[in-house]
Amino acid sequence: MATAALSLYLLGLLLAFGLRSLLSWLRTGDTGFRRPGTDRLTPAWWGAVLFVVAVLLGPVAPAAVLAGAPFAPLAAPVPVGWGGIVLMVVGLVLVLASQAAMGASWRVGVDPDERTGLVTGGVFALVRNPVFTAMGLLLAGLVAAVPAVPSAAALAVFAVAVQTQVRAVEEPHLLRTHGRVYEDYAARTGRFLPGLGRLPDPGTVWGTAVTAPPAPSVGTWHDCSSFTTRSRPPPRSCWARCSTAPVPTTSRGWRCGPRPRCRPRPATCSAPTP
Repeated sequence: MATAALSLYLLGLLLAFGLRSLLSWLRTGDTGFRRPGTDRLTPAWWGAVLFVVAVLLGPVAPAAVLAGAPFAPLAAPVPVGWGGIVLMVVGLVLVLASQAAMGASWRVGVDPDERTGLVTGGVFALVRNPVFTAMGLLLAGLVAAVPAVPSAAALAVFAVAVQTQVRAVEEPHLLRTHGRVYEDYAARTGRFLPGLGRLPDPGTVWGTAVTAPPAPSVGTWHDCSSFTTRSRPPPRSCWARCSTAPVPTTSRGWRCGPRPRCRPRPATCSAPTP
């Protein structure tokens, strides 16, 4: 069991990072790897460090068993162990399929100044981060195949790492670069599991659907400073004359319709000003 688990794990690293990076470089001249921020203790730093720790912890238990180390994994029924091996295979296949679906948009890490295409089809129509979901399945299978503290620790650290990376680094970046398109996608698609972790619908206020009011006024500025979060649009008092629902701007303010008509001001919602 340990031999099969270790072989699958190392094969997964080779295919998911080594071969994938090589193919990306041959096709585009870019390995796809992005260096994380060098500022210590930032979310990007923690996400990268914890991910590396999880990757290094993964093979510890099966390697120790094969080396005859003086510790024994927890006893588990043979069917559970083989079930873990099957889960590892499924996870590895899904990792490779998800990476292939990303095409030229595949990256390891985030470059704040880079804009890549937003992939929303195929497996990405089910969850927004299928690569991480598949990696989690592979590590869960490892725990079942070789149930030991290092295996469980690898899964736990991996979960913290991807939550940090996705919530604090990747999602803000995608919101900045893709705006309303990503908001709509995130409102209908779960983060790691189908239906779970969806962002609030940008067309609702506190869960209540809102519609654009009639009689729009073109070129009128409105104060929307108290609602600069990208997860919800401003209340109707902020955009009563917008022709369509407000959409976020790169400055974390809001604008009406296809052209900028709303901008943040240092006060709460107020009457329109010229």
